[in-house]
Amino acid sequence: DGLSSRVREHVAASHAAEGGGGATPPEYSGIRVQFGVVPAGGARPAGSEGEFHQWFGEGVYALTGSYGTGAADGATSDMVAVVFADRAAGSAAPPENSNWEASDVREDCVGRLRRAGIPAEVVSVAEQCERCFELGVYEHDATAPWVSRGGRAVLLGDAAHAMAPFLGQGANQAIQDGYCLADRLAAARA
Repeated sequence: DGLSSRVREHVAASHAAEGGGGATPPEYSGIRVQFGVVPAGGARPAGSEGEFHQWFGEGVYALTGSYGTGAADGATSDMVAVVFADRAAGSAAPPENSNWEASDVREDCVGRLRRAGIPAEVVSVAEQCERCFELGVYEHDATAPWVSRGGRAVLLGDAAHAMAPFLGQGANQAIQDGYCLADRLAAARA
């Protein structure tokens, strides 16, 4: 159930009841992600619709892609994701813009891409974004228990070991965790 997992709270509480550690909140990593969408598509170069492109610049990682390619209705949306270190990060994370307010995030994203020397085709996608947001990346202490006392609950995926969203591994890791758990349970029954 993700980064803010209720099951994780249960697992931690089961250990705290017997003198173990209690639940710890996710920690801000100092990494930020700006994400924007061009709902009508058409912002990327012709022929790139079926591809994701990665770009690296000074202090910036950018990813562009198109969604809905091959959809029955022909609708396609283009996206840009920009990852960067939050140089002003102290002990507290800045407020999140999770309500898709485009103007401030879009302007900041476009400026960041230009300063980083990212190619014009990426900047163009960012300039055309109608929906934008910016979020911080949070992590869990991966050494905390993943299994409740008594073994009735097990954490998988981001609830156990949150990963940066730009790695594209959240769902993959949850599936791998589930496979490994199923393998262990099957071996225990044999």
